[in-house]
Amino acid sequence: MYDGYSQPLFTRLFVLYLFCVGVLLLVRVVQIVLMMRKARKAQVSADKIGVSYELLYDKIRSKAHSLRGFAVLTFLLSMLDLTWSASDILLGLRTMKAANYTFVLARMGDSLVPVSFGLIICVALYLSDMVCESALKGRQLALQWNPKSDCGEN
Repeated sequence: MYDGYSQPLFTRLFVLYLFCVGVLLLVRVVQIVLMMRKARKAQVSADKIGVSYELLYDKIRSKAHSLRGFAVLTFLLSMLDLTWSASDILLGLRTMKAANYTFVLARMGDSLVPVSFGLIICVALYLSDMVCESALKGRQLALQWNPKSDCGEN
């Protein structure tokens, strides 16, 4: 029967990283939503439109784009954790006198769990970036659209 083993230090650190990135994702999404509401209020009031309005949109865009950077980093760290775990397991298999393949398969299955969570976080980060970017582009297009220019009036 297979008894669970303690995860290696690098896997525990990776799970801690995933927790931190999940918290960061929630904080960034809330910040972006609040900043977009602030930009909408600045868009409605004509006296606040100007340099601060454009800087606000640039700040929103940079926060949304940083989510994509974290998605790439999370993917790469997921692959690093998988290869590190696999090499650790295969090294143990090489030094066994009699190979116990069920034990090796169980350990490989256990090493895939953090990688799966990493990929889920990676997809959530990338999806959040795409949704925020599309909402930002839609808001900017709504700002640039002028109904008088479509009717032929200037």
